[in-house]
This record gives sequence, C-alpha cells and structure tokens, in this order.
Amino acid sequence: MTIKSNQNVVYNSTAERITAARTELGMAGDITHQIYQSRQLEPDENQLIKNFYYSIYHLIKGISIIDTGKEYHSHHALISYFNRESRKANFLHGVCVEDLFRSGLDRLFVLRDQYDYRERYVDEEDYLEAEQLWEKMYPELENILTALINSEGKAPKGGSGMRKKLPVIIGICIFVYIGIFLIIMVGTHSLPSYVYENEKLIAKDLNSFNKINYRGYVKDGITTVTCEKMTGMEIVWNYNAPEDMTMQMNYTLQVARGKAKLVLIQPGKTTVTLVEQSSAADKDAVSDTTSATEQQCTLDLKKGENKIKIVCGKGTSFSLSFDVENNVEI
Repeated sequence: MTIKSNQNVVYNSTAERITAARTELGMAGDITHQIYQSRQLEPDENQLIKNFYYSIYHLIKGISIIDTGKEYHSHHALISYFNRESRKANFLHGVCVEDLFRSGLDRLFVLRDQYDYRERYVDEEDYLEAEQLWEKMYPELENILTALINSEGKAPKGGSGMRKKLPVIIGICIFVYIGIFLIIMVGTHSLPSYVYENEKLIAKDLNSFNKINYRGYVKDGITTVTCEKMTGMEIVWNYNAPEDMTMQMNYTLQVARGKAKLVLIQPGKTTVTLVEQSSAADKDAVSDTTSATEQQCTLDLKKGENKIKIVCGKGTSFSLSFDVENNVEI
C-alpha cells in the first residue's frame, strides 16, 4: 500500500517501489531524448540547462524510492538524501559514488534555479559546465537505477545473494553503457569539425557547433555576434520572403583566429557564400582578412524562408555585426 503524507510518499511493497522507480527512469529517458533532439535543431540553452538537471533529478528520485521506499516531496530533501547517504560505505550495498556526483548535483540545481521561471541570456560557461556534468553523471546514474530495478525485481524475498552482486552488476552496466554513450557523443561533437566545406550539411535546417564564450544580440536593427572559440555553424538571421527580392546587408566581420564565412541559404537548400575571411594569409580566402571597415553585399532572396549562417573552421575566434535594409529582425 502506498502512503502519502504532507512531506513524502512512502511505498511499502517492493512491487510498488519498482513501478514508481520505473516511472522515474522513463521520465529521465524522455527528457534525455528531448536533449538530443534539441542539439540537432536550434538549441535553447536555457531549457537545456533545466533539462540536464531534471533528467538527473528523476534518476536520483528513482534511486531513493528503491533504496528507502520514499518519494521525497521537495528537491532540497532529495538532494540532502543523496548527498548524505551516498557518502556511506553501505550505500546501495557497496556502490561507490564519486564526490563529483554530489557537488555536480548541487551545481546543476543552482544553475536550474538560476535559469528557471524566467527567460534570460545563458552564460556560455554555465551551459558548458552543466553539459559536462550531465555527460559524466547521467550514464552512470541511469545504470545504477536500472540495475537496482532489475535486482529488486529478480531477488526473492529476503534474497541477499542478488543484493551482494549488485555492485558487480552496476559496474558491468556502467562500463557497457558508457562505451555506447561515448560513441554517440563523439559522433555528435565531431560533426562541427568537418562541416565547413560540406555544402549539404550547411544547407540543412540545423545548427551544429562547439563554442566558448558565444554572445549574440540585436539592438536597433543591428545584429552583433562574438565568439572566443567556435567550430561549426549557427543561424544568425532568417527571413520569410513573400516573393523573390533583393536586399542590401551592411556587415563587419573580423576573424582573429581560424576562418569563417557567412552563407545565405535559400529555399530549396541553395547556398551562396556572401563573405569569407581567414586570420592568416590564405589564397583561397574570398575577402580581405584584416579589414574591420563596414562592407556591403546583396542578398538575393527567394520566395520562402531564407537564412544566413555563420560557419566557422576549427577553433575560430570572430566578431560580426550586420544589419539588413528595412531592419528585418532575426
């Protein structure tokens, strides 16, 4: 029988615990699917930071249900449980939890609170920190919870044999899953490095990038984008043209390191390189590599959705500002 109080939900039977824990595992999996999907489109880093936390939250909630029979009522109570109990030598019958998981959970909760309930610009360092914590914590915690559910479901009443084997089962699961997880992550993060010369990838309706200290904003019709280090591509402007037309774009592009180009993507996936610059002398560069003066180019827009992407070679540092006639906003 399940007992509900003002503070916690208590599950008295093993079957109830397993059912509730599986629900939490499923919720964590759904959020993780959203994370992967978001990375293939235009990432909402504000929402991603929250999803990093909530996917971990549901895993730890499932662990606490199996371990104690309690579904903790508040985030603070759940975090306190995990930070307190995971330090003990007999936690989950001998499962060792690194200090990083306790400090990481605390930090993800702080970041979630910082970006929750309001829309605000995401500090790139905050996003990268949250992403790295999630990539470390999620696969191990998921396998701990999966092994707990499986061992509880298979163990006979009072069956201590399966419980003694639990750390070994968890260790094997973690080893296998981390291998799969790393293969997926390497594929996801290696894509930006070879996108620069690939017109088909550039034309796709997605962003793919690794970036550090990226800043972008629009003020008085002028779009400004700066980045300390970027590899890959990102949409910086789009416009749904009611008919074929041309517009003038004024821009300033400076590349301090690496190479970058602005590419217009017309309906039908046709790409047009508007400007290309390199920080070093490059015989293939389209334009002057050091000019900081404002330039102008013509946008040949076709009826439908047109986009402009900034595409960067490996580790490119750049600054860009531009405006389009009639102050069409991104």
